[in-house]
Amino acid sequence: MMNKIQFLIILSLITLISFSCSDKEPEQNINKPGAFVATIDGETIDFYFEPYAVSSACNDIPCLRFEGRSGAEGNEEISIGIVNVTGAGTYVIDGISYSYGYYATSSPETGIVTSYGTSSATEEGFFTITSYEGNNIKGNFSFSALGYDNNEVISISGTFDLEVIE
Repeated sequence: MMNKIQFLIILSLITLISFSCSDKEPEQNINKPGAFVATIDGETIDFYFEPYAVSSACNDIPCLRFEGRSGAEGNEEISIGIVNVTGAGTYVIDGISYSYGYYATSSPETGIVTSYGTSSATEEGFFTITSYEGNNIKGNFSFSALGYDNNEVISISGTFDLEVIE
């Protein structure tokens, strides 16, 4: 029972963070193949459609938010938020602090969306920035995410090489 309550609290926090972060987005529609790629349970997906990183504040905490979609129809989306970034280094993704990982996929035939997110029920993940020079940020990430509807745990890892929008 306690895990379900914690899960609901974490889900609420992720939703709150997603909607309370700055609404800055890129002004141009730019596809960037290879700029934001993830392997999700063994399947590699290129989130090439308008991927971006935004430097903003989430609930008054400095954060970087990374977003990407697999195509114009957005059948697969990924979002990662990291708080208190000070430069190159490794940051924890745990679903407990304000740092989070989120993945969603939708069926073009049925429109059903399946969502996964970090929570206290998943293992701690990592987000490593290998280079953060000027407005360019590069690195890799790895985390587990719990299905909101099916309690399935999936493994997500990948790389990014993006321009940070201030």
